[in-house]
Amino acid sequence: MAERNNDPRVVANFILKTRKHLGLDTTNLELQKILFFCHSNYLLARRERLMSGHFEAWDYGPVHPIVYRAFKGFGGNPIQHEAEGRDPFTKQPVYLDGIADFQQRQIITATVADLSKMNAFQLVELSHKKGGAWASTVSQAKAGGALGMRITDEMIVSCATRTKLVPYDSKARKTNNFSAEDEVRYYVEAPIAGYGSG
Repeated sequence: MAERNNDPRVVANFILKTRKHLGLDTTNLELQKILFFCHSNYLLARRERLMSGHFEAWDYGPVHPIVYRAFKGFGGNPIQHEAEGRDPFTKQPVYLDGIADFQQRQIITATVADLSKMNAFQLVELSHKKGGAWASTVSQAKAGGALGMRITDEMIVSCATRTKLVPYDSKARKTNNFSAEDEVRYYVEAPIAGYGSG
């Protein structure tokens, strides 16, 4: 599968902005689950990776370690600011660029909007769905059939044939000349059937 070079913190920042437009606070726990579903939906829709790195099967569902470390200081409280990069030489904070690709923004926005009515515990429950990538990774690890708890892209795609995951609307707008606020409004006003219905 093709490698996408998005820093996972850039995707996380876009999710935070999108949820802020919806009037929602976001904890690290919520962010991790939404980030996983965004990655999964993009992977399934485009057969390409949305971001670099990998997810691991932790107790409360899929976790991207890089994003976890970026926001762990907030504990269980709402995240108050976006992630920053760090210059490897000066150790000074560096601004992380946004997501330029329209299809990536579209799928992320659609996924965030579709999950916006779920609280943290519902997102965890959804990520633990029987037959899903998290549950299958845990099951294989317990049986000795997997090294560590990494949730592979191949596992996500394989499990998608057994569970309903993708809320992405392929008939959604094809233009890229509307703002993030317009993208959120579009998906909220025209909700996509998906996660809770299958």
